[in-house]
Amino acid sequence: MQVIDFATVEDLEGVIVSAFGDPGLEDLASRLLVPVVGIAQSGMQAAAAGGRRYSVVTTTPDLVGAIQRKAKMLGLGPQLASIRLTSGDLAETMTHPDLLSDRLGAAVEEAVRLDGASAIVIGGGPLAEAAKSLENRVSVPLIEPVPEAVRSLRARI
Repeated sequence: MQVIDFATVEDLEGVIVSAFGDPGLEDLASRLLVPVVGIAQSGMQAAAAGGRRYSVVTTTPDLVGAIQRKAKMLGLGPQLASIRLTSGDLAETMTHPDLLSDRLGAAVEEAVRLDGASAIVIGGGPLAEAAKSLENRVSVPLIEPVPEAVRSLRARI
């Protein structure tokens, strides 16, 4: 495996860690001379703006621990109302776009109604299309993490 020293790439202006949970973000940030942001970090910070309680809605049970750790590390743990997972079989959910949208929508509604979330972060870049389909059905801000990371990185550059 070849290791690339990104700090020597002349045209590099910044880096986005585009895996929810931001694996390796801190290590990259400590090694690079350019800003490094993550999609979980950016989404959570946007959702928690102004002291809002927020929830993360995702499809992947394996992300729960990483989401909790990230919220705590960012100082946003107390504002995290919940982490909601879609119901049903994960492979089936991800294979059918309409089913994904319906299941994400149900989890979002529960986060708002049962957990008191004032904003929702959709936990994962591959969920962006489904998130777009929910925008008109949700009564609170729905945060897509990839565009938030782009906004965050642009602000730092």
